[in-house]
Amino acid sequence: DASNDSGVAVPLLNDCRAADYEDRGAGVDTDRVVRPRGTTGYTPRCVIIQAGQSVTFEMNFATHPLVPGVPHGSTSGATVPNPIARQNSGMTHTVAFPNAGYYPFYCNTHGHVGMAGVVRVMP
Repeated sequence: DASNDSGVAVPLLNDCRAADYEDRGAGVDTDRVVRPRGTTGYTPRCVIIQAGQSVTFEMNFATHPLVPGVPHGSTSGATVPNPIARQNSGMTHTVAFPNAGYYPFYCNTHGHVGMAGVVRVMP
């Protein structure tokens, strides 16, 4: 299943549809930080950046272990390899995304209840 963004098919990964993505790729001072939203979500959950930019995951990884991928459902459309590394401790993890693609991630504890997202990297 995919949604459409100006004629481009957007893969459905971690329940992120084209209209769900927040553009954080413009401007140098744009906030590119993913944080927990409550106890079982992320904000932003579906984020757009430009190739060459980074995203910082800022949370307690002992409580919300970060994992690259999809906790359930199809991985069709996900870009491999995914530069997001597993994190089980610490409070921040910054990931550089040199190439365009779709990079899903989730919380290993709460991914099954919707704590999952995608970094969409535009060329």
